[in-house]
Amino acid sequence: MKSFQLDLNLGQKAVILVAVPLVFEIIFVGILVGLLRQSEAETFKERHARAMVAESNSLLKNFMDGGILIHLYVSTKKDSFLQRQQEICEEIPQQFRSLKIMAADSPRTKESVERLENACRKGLELMTAAKLLKGEDAAAMNWVGSNDELATTTEQLISGLRGFVKEQEQAEQVDSNAEANARLAVMQWLAGGVLFNCILVVLIAIYFHKDIMSRLIVLVENTRRLGQGKPLQDRVSGKDEIALLDSVFHDVVDALDEASKRKQELMSMVTHDLRTPLTSIRSTMTLLNEGVLGELPPRAAKKVGAAENSANRLIALINDLLDIEKLEAGKMQIVLSNAALASIFESSLNSVSAFADDAGVRIECSENEYVVKADPDRIIQVLVNLLSNAVKFSPKDAVVELKADKVDDQFIEIRVIDHGRGIPEAFQSKVFERFQQVNPGDATEKKGTGLGLPICKAIVEAHGGAIGVKSKVGEGSTFFFRLQMASGPSVQNISEPESQATSPAPNG
Repeated sequence: MKSFQLDLNLGQKAVILVAVPLVFEIIFVGILVGLLRQSEAETFKERHARAMVAESNSLLKNFMDGGILIHLYVSTKKDSFLQRQQEICEEIPQQFRSLKIMAADSPRTKESVERLENACRKGLELMTAAKLLKGEDAAAMNWVGSNDELATTTEQLISGLRGFVKEQEQAEQVDSNAEANARLAVMQWLAGGVLFNCILVVLIAIYFHKDIMSRLIVLVENTRRLGQGKPLQDRVSGKDEIALLDSVFHDVVDALDEASKRKQELMSMVTHDLRTPLTSIRSTMTLLNEGVLGELPPRAAKKVGAAENSANRLIALINDLLDIEKLEAGKMQIVLSNAALASIFESSLNSVSAFADDAGVRIECSENEYVVKADPDRIIQVLVNLLSNAVKFSPKDAVVELKADKVDDQFIEIRVIDHGRGIPEAFQSKVFERFQQVNPGDATEKKGTGLGLPICKAIVEAHGGAIGVKSKVGEGSTFFFRLQMASGPSVQNISEPESQATSPAPNG
């Protein structure tokens, strides 16, 4: 079953990854704000009910204190009781006004407050009438009736106030519970929202991570397969930049495969269709130049000699191309054995001695008794190339040195030192690349192909060693490479064997 996949580019996926949690956060914050407002409202109602209870209790206390003080005044006729009673009675109307304000939002509560206010007003009128009594007999007679009526009114008012206080206390308790529930709801939403948001983000991240990383892994694997020469995996799905990159990568690989086929066809053509007739032409030129087919006029002999040299150069170029292709493809035979370095030096010097004599350059070779693990023919090919280059770029009567020194218990470093023109520092890292010439005119003037040093590099690396150069303009160059010291007999065959090793030649 095909998995669900959104046809989005990476930018749109990034927006979704950010926008979805953000939208949820906005909604979540809105819900929390609503719950907090509800909690604040419940808190306000609870405080409001508490304030009404406190005000009602204070009102009840003042009314009862006023009744007691009026009794004391009637009994004792002391003005201090009357003064205190008047102060309390002046507070009562203000307290009722406060209760009315508090009850403004509740018609039922407001009606209860007005009913209590009427009863309280009647009681205050009876208290006022009682404090106006004059004379002991009249006071006694009138106070009895007033006192009974005041007592009845007071009892009714107290009962009403207590009932009102009880209602407010119940409302306070309800509001308190509502506030607690609102706070609990806030905490639950907060915890649930955070958990849900985390789960949402993780799920989105997992989806896009799986969608993106799985295809990136395919790209990485295809890159590895390209380096190993293996077939690529199928093109990844989608319409984003990863899919586009993978498509371009496949197109590039297809183009490389096509170029590789054309290259193989070219190399096959060079091998079969050029080297064989060129070899025949060179042989004919040699026979003509040596007079085997008859003496040639001096002018003709000169032309034949030039043609022979051109044929030699073309054959050397073809051999170099074939060698470097085989080395880089791992198809050239490298047979490792314990080889005496002195013998390798001697064979290399014999190959370039005539060339050095013609150039007027002397080659000095240091004696050594080192034994290295190497393919002698291939190392001779490396040294012939390096020595030929050193001779070509050295002035007449100069000295080229060939040395070998032990680096450590594992490697021997071999150096070819010349005192020629040197290599600019900016170009030293490029001399081991194909067709690179320090001076563009060297290809013609020095008869170089630009393949000698790349071949040297490939051969040395096939031996598990490394090659490099140190040079200073105007003072000369030192080419060096390292080979492993022999520790016992060893033979290594790389891919298919070659019928005949390419003969070394000073082709730079």
